Amino acid sequence: MAKWSVILLPLFFAIIGIRPLWADAPRWAVDPEKSALSFVFVQGGDVQEGRFEKFSADIEFDPMRPAAGKVSVKIDMSSAETGDSIRDAALRQAEWFNVNAFSTAGLKVTSTRAITASEYVADATLTIRDRTHTISLPFVLSISGADAEMKGELVIDRIDFDVGKGMFAAPTVVALEVRISVHIRATRIP
Repeated sequence: MAKWSVILLPLFFAIIGIRPLWADAPRWAVDPEKSALSFVFVQGGDVQEGRFEKFSADIEFDPMRPAAGKVSVKIDMSSAETGDSIRDAALRQAEWFNVNAFSTAGLKVTSTRAITASEYVADATLTIRDRTHTISLPFVLSISGADAEMKGELVIDRIDFDVGKGMFAAPTVVALEVRISVHIRATRIP
């Protein structure tokens, strides 16, 4: 009997449309045209905005089992755009992102917990340049059929990641706090 249950139980779950607890979390494909990874900072007292034009994410997430989720994000640091070509060129230099030595940044989720039915917190490691720190990213998730939308925001201290060196290290030139916003639209991979 035990032999047949190993074969029939997964088939039963598949027929009635329920994923068993031991099943892998669903995978999601990010729609880059409808997604955004942006940042806000203060320079010389003025609020400035920017975004990373190129990033990718591997996402496995089931809202019924958030702790089992796996998310890994890779950000092309040379794709930072602020709308000012001089500032954008400076961001690529050694004092800021140093893209010649550190072309990508990365985020790896280590655990996710539900706060409400649509609110979560992802604990993750964020690596920029050669510095890695633990962060917590609160986010809201809505899923409709095979489509998902996630929005989250956190604040980091740029000095923790060795971003803004030399004359730019002073908070009077560029504020230390940088707000990062994530807006992801994704489709479940069948």
